[in-house]
Formats: sequence, C-alpha cells, structure tokens
Amino acid sequence: MMASLQHYTIIMTVEGPLFIGSGQFIGKKEYLFDPRHRQVSIPDLAKMCLFLQQRRLMNNYESFMMNKAKERDLSSWLHNQNITDEQCRPWVAYTIDSGDAVFDERKTKGIATFVKDSYGCPYVPGSSLKGALRTVLLASEIWKQPQRFQNNQRRIQTAWLPDKWRKNVLKREIDQLEQDAFYTLNRDVKKPWNAVNDVLGGLRIGDSAPLSPDDLTLCQKIDVLPDGRQKRLPILRECIKPGTVLRFPLTIDTGLCPLSPKSLLQAAANFVQNYDKYYLQAFSVDNILGGGNLY
Repeated sequence: MMASLQHYTIIMTVEGPLFIGSGQFIGKKEYLFDPRHRQVSIPDLAKMCLFLQQRRLMNNYESFMMNKAKERDLSSWLHNQNITDEQCRPWVAYTIDSGDAVFDERKTKGIATFVKDSYGCPYVPGSSLKGALRTVLLASEIWKQPQRFQNNQRRIQTAWLPDKWRKNVLKREIDQLEQDAFYTLNRDVKKPWNAVNDVLGGLRIGDSAPLSPDDLTLCQKIDVLPDGRQKRLPILRECIKPGTVLRFPLTIDTGLCPLSPKSLLQAAANFVQNYDKYYLQAFSVDNILGGGNLY
C-alpha cells in the first residue's frame, strides 16, 4: 500500500485545570507567596543565591534551609532579612496566580511543577495527547466489536487482584488487550507483541505550541470519594488555566493507520459519554461534568 502523509492541526480548548507533571517539586521554602495579590513567585535559584551572596546572607540562608531558623517559608525569611519585594523582582523566574489554592501558615504546601521546555515555557507533550487518544480508540474498538474481545473480558474478570503492587494490577491483561486491538500490521509475525505491528505507529502527534507562564495557575489536589466526601491533600499543582487554547501538529500515515480526523472526533465523543455514565456519575459532586469531549 502506498503511504500517504496527511497533515492536520489539532486545536483544543482546556475546559478544566490541566496538569502534566515535570517530575520536579518546589518545596515550601523555595517559592514566595504574596497573600495580598494571591500570587506565587518562583525564583531563579542561581540568581537568588548570587544576590544573597552579595549581601553576605548565604550562611543565614543555609541555616533557614536546614530548619535552623524560626521562619517557615521563604517570604517570611526574606522579610526578616529586610529584603523588599522590589529587590526580589530581578531574580524571580516567573509569577503565577494562586487561584483557589489554600495556604495555611502552619502547613505551607509544596508545588508540583508543570512540564516546561528549555526556555521555561509550559507545553503539553504530544505523547500525553496520544496516550489519551489511545485510550479513547481502544474503548471505541471494544464498543464497536464486543465479540472480538470476549477472551480479553474473561481474562480481566478472572485476573488475580493483589492488595499490593497496585501499579501492576491488570497490566498483563491490558497489554494483551492493546495488542489484540492495535497490533495488526503483521510486520513481525514471529513477535506479535513487537511495536512495529502497531497501527497507531501511523498516528503521530507533536508537542503543543509553547505557552506562557501566564497560562498557569495553582490548584489544590483534592481527592473525591463516591460518597461525596472531599480530602484536601498537602499538594499544589501548576496547571494550565481553563480557556487556554492548545495547538498540536498531527500527521496520519494512511499506509499504516486507517483513522481520519472524523473518526477521532467520533471516538472521543463516544468515550466521554460512556465515561460520564459509567464512572463520573458514581461521584455525588455537583457540576463535576465539564462538558468537554476529551479527558
């Protein structure tokens, strides 16, 4: 079959706070909180340390970081060193709105950061969007052809579910399900699990266009239980603000992948309806349904 590369742009509007972690964490002594303007400033540590060194405050700063000082957070410590907000501005990397995040002086929270490029601009990796679409397309295949996946259903129903090692629960069954659904190219007949057999190898999504730190806000992590109880966790997250527009380059290699933009949109619409019906409605929280078409 002759390969044909079809190029598109995916345009998405964020409906709710979007978090994709960088794996980095900003401790409670590593950022500035302005309660009056409800803003959090993240310092450039190299520039800040140079500033403190010039003012001969590095020993005091080390004592503060080693919990040998009375201050609980960086803002209080700087204030007690007679350092003004104006003096801090040259070494602040970026400032973000703290949104509805709750700051407790007795229990200041750390911040999980959003993924950023080498210029400090947040972006959404194409792999994250493709992973979400992969889940959508897998569900679509199951709904369209339930008889095809009866063996997978039995494997899942009879799987042993241990109390520990929860990250690996059903991993083998899910891997087999994806293989049965997508690994159909027969490029490597001897190794059917080889990724070269995956039809979604022809669905290529690049990283989003870079955003600005101004597109970030802080959100509190809250676990919601099916009975409606909410548990606030001592974690804040940098999230993309609702209303932000994301743009991704999409290439479909029609020689490998039979999908089209129309089929992607239809699969996403079907998935979100079933997700709302079979999952979200189990949680008694008002207005939990966001009205979007992709989770």
